[in-house]
Amino acid sequence: ELKKQIGGGGCPQHKVYGLIVEQEHMVKLRGSDDDDDSVAAYGTNVAHYRSSPFQYEPTFHKTVAPYINVLVNGIYWDGRYPRLLEKHHVQKLFEEDKKSLMAIADVSCDVNGSIEFLEQTTTIENPFFTYNPMLNKSIEGVAEDGIAIMGVDILPTELPRESSKHFGDALIPLIDDFLVYCNDNDICSLKCAENLPQKLRNACVTTSAGDLTKRFNYIDNLKKQCLREKDFLEKIDGSAIFLSLEGHLFDSGLINQVLDVLESHNCKFEIKDCCIGCKTNGTPAKSTMLIKVYNSEGHGMLQTVYSKIKALAELISSSETTVRSHEESQNFKAKKPPIFSDEIVSSVKSDKEDVVLLLGSGRVAASFAEYIGRKEKRKIVVAGEVKEEVQAVASEAKRGEVVVLDVEHEMPVLTSLIAKADIVVSLLPAHMHILVAEECIKTKTNLVTASYVSDAMKSLNQRCLESGITMLNEVGLDPGMDHMSAMRIIDEIHTNGGEVTSFSSVCGGLPAPEFANNPLLYKFSWSPRGVLKASGNDAIYRKDSSTVHIPGDKLLLEAKPFEGVWSTLNLECLPNRNALAYEDLYGLSYPDKLFRGTLRYRGFSNVMNSLKQLGLLEDAKASRSNWAGVI
Repeated sequence: ELKKQIGGGGCPQHKVYGLIVEQEHMVKLRGSDDDDDSVAAYGTNVAHYRSSPFQYEPTFHKTVAPYINVLVNGIYWDGRYPRLLEKHHVQKLFEEDKKSLMAIADVSCDVNGSIEFLEQTTTIENPFFTYNPMLNKSIEGVAEDGIAIMGVDILPTELPRESSKHFGDALIPLIDDFLVYCNDNDICSLKCAENLPQKLRNACVTTSAGDLTKRFNYIDNLKKQCLREKDFLEKIDGSAIFLSLEGHLFDSGLINQVLDVLESHNCKFEIKDCCIGCKTNGTPAKSTMLIKVYNSEGHGMLQTVYSKIKALAELISSSETTVRSHEESQNFKAKKPPIFSDEIVSSVKSDKEDVVLLLGSGRVAASFAEYIGRKEKRKIVVAGEVKEEVQAVASEAKRGEVVVLDVEHEMPVLTSLIAKADIVVSLLPAHMHILVAEECIKTKTNLVTASYVSDAMKSLNQRCLESGITMLNEVGLDPGMDHMSAMRIIDEIHTNGGEVTSFSSVCGGLPAPEFANNPLLYKFSWSPRGVLKASGNDAIYRKDSSTVHIPGDKLLLEAKPFEGVWSTLNLECLPNRNALAYEDLYGLSYPDKLFRGTLRYRGFSNVMNSLKQLGLLEDAKASRSNWAGVI
């Protein structure tokens, strides 16, 4: 029916069709005709399919995949069963120009499981990668050629608000029954679980004796299957080796290339141990890693892989890496190098705690302190002028320390704090970074800021090199995340032999539409002064091969409606600073258009311009004591 409706054009357009796929559409008995429903794994044959899966072969790539656009996969799968989709299935579909399947959301998140080309799990921050069947290659993000795949393995922890509300609305009516049937003295014991209403009884994972309930017995089977697979891997003879690496694996980029070698030779691997060395007095320490490598082609292929990795380490001499091979055998555990543990461990080993000096206690600082300050062995020293704000920011970290400091007028204290830190993060106003940078050079301490690189900061480059430190700037939203997304696209174009003839990058930190409830339609998520001053920056960009210069006092008049992919949000776009400054950094060759823009809700610029006309955006101190007098 699906083939008839879709293939024959029988379905009305401009509608979304949902299809539930049963086992009869996924597999058939080996040797049977494609249209022989009598042998389909359906009805009474389900038990046969589950007990003898090796007698079946996949059909989904013929019966369903050619006719759908999006697949949501949530089936349980293990290695005994036919896969839903294999690499050669989609390769053949693409060769036959049957490219209707555009996206897969794999709820099961089985890497190399029922969807063979789900080769990695994805994250909330980067939920998609694209698999190109013709190249048999996965590309980060959503690309035009291929199938976009989402495999976020922690998705259940990211329930949206409406889902949480729905769950709560369904749960609340059951609470009274729960309280009635539970032991008053031990409300969670569920000693009377058998007397619970059906809905609650279905939710019980274990009995009062601690055994799995009938509905959840499959968990035991999963555990047994995992143990069987582990036992199988342990018994593999001659097709696994341990590689130990010791050197500057990360800062030299060697580890990325090592993993590329493993991937290109179809090796599976486990990182059994990873110890990352910390800097001591500015000198990088070596890291160590133990990798267990598997390959189905046996001992010879593993030796080839080892030789290539060893040659790679010698080629990248700056890594100063030693590579050793330890072949797995029945008595391998006795031969394992003593410097590595037998469990999977990832750690940073150092004789002292990490000390991060955070300068500034503004709106961005609290998020930074909470995220970076999650580790027990990391102290976040927060320094700022307003004691209450500094205390609030420091409290977000597990180990926060408060320092009340006027950076511009207490330089000796600032110098002492920087000297004691492993890294300095400056979230101060941009003009103050230069003061901090000078002290960082003197004390050989690395510095990170989110601000644009000023001419004054740029002039420190040679001194940073001589001091052996890194000053990393422009790592916010704009600038920062926009750079990363731009370079990912530009690099992909260049890798495929293309050329960028037009470049436009726009972004903006906006409140949700329902919270854009003031005249500016905007909420300050970073320095209010910075937002106001940005409305007076000069802007330079290229349009139709001609350079356009917008003086700062005219910038707000240049806002144009943004008619891009988010037209329903009613946005406007303002030119953002000097876009031409990034032409060489981005590796562009004089594109006809080169534009960077800031997004705001439509009307923001008109209101801001009115405030400007009233003199409310001037730097001069107000001579009056009330707003009426100022205006």
